[in-house]
Amino acid sequence: MSVDAIVALKARAQSKMRLTSVLGDTAREALVEAMAADVLSCLLMHPEIEAVHVISGAGWSGVIHCRAASRCGVRQIGLSAG
Repeated sequence: MSVDAIVALKARAQSKMRLTSVLGDTAREALVEAMAADVLSCLLMHPEIEAVHVISGAGWSGVIHCRAASRCGVRQIGLSAG
């Protein structure tokens, strides 16, 4: 059996806001990026997942495209603010 996975990512600048007291913006965004990359890597390696669809807020387009989409099966759907 094969399935598609859907991953929702909020805007990078708005992610993990509870960590602002212990991490600066740059470190927090790096953590969020690393966590997203780990999730996408796991999904892409899973033998039963045929495609990964990413629904994302602002700030992700270059990151997702460069790291995951070039390897296989990732389709990103960006959301505009509104």
